[in-house]
Amino acid sequence: MRTNGTLQYQVLSPGGIDDNGEPIAPTETWSDAIACNIKTNSDNRKGVYEDGEFRMASFIILLEADAKRKFENIKRVKLTRNDETLGEYRVICSEPLVTQGRFQIMV
Repeated sequence: MRTNGTLQYQVLSPGGIDDNGEPIAPTETWSDAIACNIKTNSDNRKGVYEDGEFRMASFIILLEADAKRKFENIKRVKLTRNDETLGEYRVICSEPLVTQGRFQIMV
C-alpha cells in the first residue's frame, strides 16, 4: 500500500488504587506513528469564532491490517501528512476491509 502520512492513536492506561488506597487516575498517551494512507473527505477553514478561525475537516485513513493491534477500539487519532500536521480528531467509524487486508478509519 502506498502511504502518504502517519497516524498516532490515543492509548488510555487504566487507573487503579495505590498502596494507600488512593485512586490513581487513568493516563492518556499516544502510540508510535504508524504509516498510513490519508484521503481528504472535506477540508475548509470556514469555521469562525470570536478570536479567529478553525479547520473543519474529515479524512479517510487506510492502514495495513495487523493482528497485533486492535484498531476497532481507537477513539482519537493524530494525523500527519507529508510533514503537515493535520490535527487531532475523534473517530467517526472504523471497519476492517478483510478482502484487502486493510483497516479503514473515518474521522
